[in-house]
Amino acid sequence: MGALPLGRWAGISSEVPPAAPFTGSPTWLQWGFPGKPRSSATRGAFGSPSRQCRGLQSSGHSLWGVLLSPTPSSPARDPQGSTGGCCRRGAKLAFGSPEWACTEAGVQVSFCSTHTHPSPMMWSLLLSTLLMFLSGSLQTWELKVTRKQENQTVVELRGRQGQALLVAPDGSVRCAQPASEKQEPFLLEVHPSGAWTLQQEHSGKYLESDGEDVFCISRRLTSSHMWMPRLAMHVHVVLFNPSLQLYARADAELKRIWVDTPVPYLEECSFILRFRDGVYHLETANHKFLSRSEKLVKTPSAETAFHLTLKPGCLAFFSDRQGRVLYPHGKRGLLCLGHSPVDSGEWFVVQRCPQWVSLRTRTKRYVTVIHESDVFAGSKKVTPMSIFHFEVNPSCKTVQLRGTNDSYLAQRECKNVVANGYCGEPETNFHVLWHCGKICLRASNGCYLGSLPVGLVAARALHPGPNEEFSLRLANRSFVLLRGPYGYVGCAPGHSVLQCNFLEPDCIELLPCKHGVYHLQTRGKSFWSLTSEKTFETGGKSALNFCLEIRGNNLLAILAPNGYYLRGDREGTLKADGEEVTSETLWEF
Repeated sequence: MGALPLGRWAGISSEVPPAAPFTGSPTWLQWGFPGKPRSSATRGAFGSPSRQCRGLQSSGHSLWGVLLSPTPSSPARDPQGSTGGCCRRGAKLAFGSPEWACTEAGVQVSFCSTHTHPSPMMWSLLLSTLLMFLSGSLQTWELKVTRKQENQTVVELRGRQGQALLVAPDGSVRCAQPASEKQEPFLLEVHPSGAWTLQQEHSGKYLESDGEDVFCISRRLTSSHMWMPRLAMHVHVVLFNPSLQLYARADAELKRIWVDTPVPYLEECSFILRFRDGVYHLETANHKFLSRSEKLVKTPSAETAFHLTLKPGCLAFFSDRQGRVLYPHGKRGLLCLGHSPVDSGEWFVVQRCPQWVSLRTRTKRYVTVIHESDVFAGSKKVTPMSIFHFEVNPSCKTVQLRGTNDSYLAQRECKNVVANGYCGEPETNFHVLWHCGKICLRASNGCYLGSLPVGLVAARALHPGPNEEFSLRLANRSFVLLRGPYGYVGCAPGHSVLQCNFLEPDCIELLPCKHGVYHLQTRGKSFWSLTSEKTFETGGKSALNFCLEIRGNNLLAILAPNGYYLRGDREGTLKADGEEVTSETLWEF
């Protein structure tokens, strides 16, 4: 077994640069890439539905993504062999600033959500629009929805630092600071096929690509004006149905998917969105795929392929090639295809898979809520009342623990911890200290949480010791899909070296062991092994110990057996050489 370093402590308040790649719980839009295989990805944030979802805290209405150019040709394949586009070559664009210049290594620009709650007629849709180069580069843009009219939406396209996508009189497209505030907006129209068109509001010209350039000259709608969006959010998601106010759940025994869960704390509520050849395959947590026959099958095929139609307002629905849509049927909410959904029941909000955790003491007892609000460390097994949503507040660098009963743990009088808090209470905030996979929680009274001999959880110790250390487990994850600044962690077919620059992720299985550590292995392969160059390979015969530290909403820092954090470099190499938590050592999961 790999030995863990001793005496390594780290707090949740560790300084992370403002330009850290992920903050909050971002959601992504992404498109396939033509030309040479790509390893980069765009990022951004995706809001939750307008009504508060039970079990999850609402964030702003925002969306990120990329548009796939429709120019027909043989789709390129990414390093893992999946198809990633339908363009012959990338479209190039002239930029008005040197920092936007394209390089052979590619350009990747990203934004974070503003996390505001705009009015129904004025909200921001953050979109990563495809502006490809011959080198296969990618740019990210903000698509701001200014108003809606009939079935169209009026939008403005802006890049980082306020630079706008501008159309010259000759139809050429460039990125620069607008000469005036009256640049011509675009009409965004969503077509029945799921494709989008962007048409200048006054001139009527469509944004298009010929596979090499992006321009805006034609008023006649053709296939070259169609842009097919692909979600670029992290592919590990939950599906919330606003009509029923319930989440989808996979039933492994009956091989069905039901929309019947109010709080998505079960791993069965999580899904993986697999994008191949322009369509999606909905994969369950036990790696089965939803088919058109409503059953779960083992392998993806044409029978498991669905089109995903996106709608401003962070909504999406799945449909098959015959035009039927997926929506919940009957009292139990069986998810299957049909033609007549009721009350817009086909629409789902695609949300990041939330991080539900359990806390276990050194006596192997789980922190559990009993009698509605009392908190004891007495259960030997994980129950629904011993699972908590781990919510990180980046502004004050604290965490909150929300139970499945929708109440927060709070430090009350007599230093006891009770599960009757609400989101805005200072007593529900806890400062975090990490130590070799274990977590210490400091309450608002300055004392650390621990369990008394009778099992009662209270904040009484001024300094953390063994009694104040809890083993934190991801309660709804038997695997993770790690994504860094340059792509997902994975292993190319026929190779053993682990890299972090893939468009499609490999499932990394989490094998929990004692003392708050995990063993990692790539699904279908053997354990991870650490080389002398501090890189990783699959094929290890003995398991190594890794420590997982939750450093943000859906953000992990992973401590390797050599005492360093996992880091991804610009060449896509996964290394264990990070001395502290920085933007390069944070992994979206």
